Amino acid sequence: METTSNTATIVQEFNSLIRKAKECERDNFKVSLDLYRQAYQLLPTSPNLLKKIQSLERKLQKVQDELSREDWLQSTTSSGESSPCYVNEQCDDQQEQQQGEEQEEEYEDASYTTPNIDDFTKIDRTNVEDIKNYIERFKQLGFDQALKLLTIDDFALVRSMCRDAQHSDDVNYGLEVVMFFKVVSSQVDGLLQVLADGQLAWIIPNCFMQEDETKAANHLQLMSAILTQTGPLPPSELAKLDDMFLEELINLGLKYLDYYEEDWLHIFYHTLLAYQTQFTSEGYSPLINKLYTIKKAPELSTELIALLNRDKFEYGLLPQCLLFVADLFNYSTESQVSCFFYTSDIPIVIDIMVRNIHNLDEVDPLRWNYLETLHVILSHDVWISTQYHRDDISTVLGDLLDERYAEKDPRSALISRAILDMINV
Repeated sequence: METTSNTATIVQEFNSLIRKAKECERDNFKVSLDLYRQAYQLLPTSPNLLKKIQSLERKLQKVQDELSREDWLQSTTSSGESSPCYVNEQCDDQQEQQQGEEQEEEYEDASYTTPNIDDFTKIDRTNVEDIKNYIERFKQLGFDQALKLLTIDDFALVRSMCRDAQHSDDVNYGLEVVMFFKVVSSQVDGLLQVLADGQLAWIIPNCFMQEDETKAANHLQLMSAILTQTGPLPPSELAKLDDMFLEELINLGLKYLDYYEEDWLHIFYHTLLAYQTQFTSEGYSPLINKLYTIKKAPELSTELIALLNRDKFEYGLLPQCLLFVADLFNYSTESQVSCFFYTSDIPIVIDIMVRNIHNLDEVDPLRWNYLETLHVILSHDVWISTQYHRDDISTVLGDLLDERYAEKDPRSALISRAILDMINV
């Protein structure tokens, strides 16, 4: 019995380590892709750059597929026992390497048949146990068959599940549907668009009605995917992200501050930044205005700085985060109100900006984001009156004016000169 227990523990730890490795690989691909895409926008005629982007997109999709299949396998395991799930995938990787990294692998099953959609439309889904059993039937089909079934007849089953969730009086009903969609949405092309075109009406209230705030994180993750992966929301849907939504969202974040684990708070911040992507016009988003009207909201600023200070911004959206920080400082300056960030934390924010400006690779487009944010921060009264890190700032920006460097990255040199002219007046 002890040997069996030890084996299970080792297997569980093995799977956990492989999972983390895959997630790190995925996140690194995302960061690289974002930078390459920014570079492509600047110089689309650069040799082989488009091929590099396409290659990374395929690699990212492969890792995401592996993670989604693993989520599916974990959700369909009823015994609770673990087995090394990635051994076969390592063999697949070796086989793919022999065929060439640029070749896309095709999975075909000669015996594959799409299940009859009528078998699923006739199933009763009245209560929580019904929807659990219904989703379980999907899981028994196998990953590929279930995903195919969800797309039939313009996502008929997805839409019917949404209608049932919207009409149910039990918040746990909607929770089961949200958790299911969260697992499959990255694999079913078009599913997030279906949700974006009318389903926020039940997803949003269901989120904030959860008694257990950790369960609400499932809704936040699904909403973040909708906001960042479907483009601009229709005006009727964007209107649902109203003042009440923002107040509930910020209050949820304040509750997550009391949690020992930081994961919940990071999911909250990711949702804030995903929300920001929907507001690209000039002026401040409703979120910026709302944060300055809630008395306790600045308590969220310290953990936001801690997240920004990490070596790797875990959830992507780094440019949006920097723009978010800049907007918070700009609003304070223009409205002549106390800054959202505590005065004692502002030197830390400046240090993060300067360090990354110095450490980023040459001609990294992210440097422009850091420089532009630093320019805004140094325009704020708090810095003008304190001159935090003035010498360090002058040294780092002065290096960017070097003739050799300025020739490679004239934009960084231009912004640096503007900042130095401003602080040396």
